[in-house]
Amino acid sequence: MKIGPVSVLLALAIGCGGHARTTRPAIESAIARQLGARFGVPVTATCGWIGTVAVGCAATFPDRTALAIAIDGRQWRVVGRVVATAPIAGYLRAELAELGRTDTVDCGSIVHTGTEPIVCRLSGGGIAFVDIGSGGTASIELALDPAVAAIRTEAPRDGELARMSHALDIAGGDEHDGDNVK
Repeated sequence: MKIGPVSVLLALAIGCGGHARTTRPAIESAIARQLGARFGVPVTATCGWIGTVAVGCAATFPDRTALAIAIDGRQWRVVGRVVATAPIAGYLRAELAELGRTDTVDCGSIVHTGTEPIVCRLSGGGIAFVDIGSGGTASIELALDPAVAAIRTEAPRDGELARMSHALDIAGGDEHDGDNVK
């Protein structure tokens, strides 16, 4: 009986599949278990595989935030910086309480990735911007007035402001107007 290439490929896939079932869940469950313990929520982890070798994974939180996970043999690490937002929300609530405010604080997802400031919405209409420095220190900007918060969260209008400034320059004629105001 002649064995064709499809039969050999199928036999290899079945043979490798049995071993992969024992290797694959080990790293995925370790990632899920350790990140779940770190952030206090259930986490799922899925990896891309070439045979029995994980080539990259992702961890997903209940709010659908996903973290990229780098794999090096049996070791793994989160790619980039990750900050838990629950402690930040708690800190902001305490600071607001010192100001006599009872706002609730919503910092969005369970974790924050990247280096841009974390934006937390306050129930009174305000907003807080929390910037985490490379050493882990936080700087906080609070905009408690809803009108100020709305302006502070507007998209940059650099182009519009430049056009308005240019229009004023053209309309004014004298670039020194107002220099000698007493």
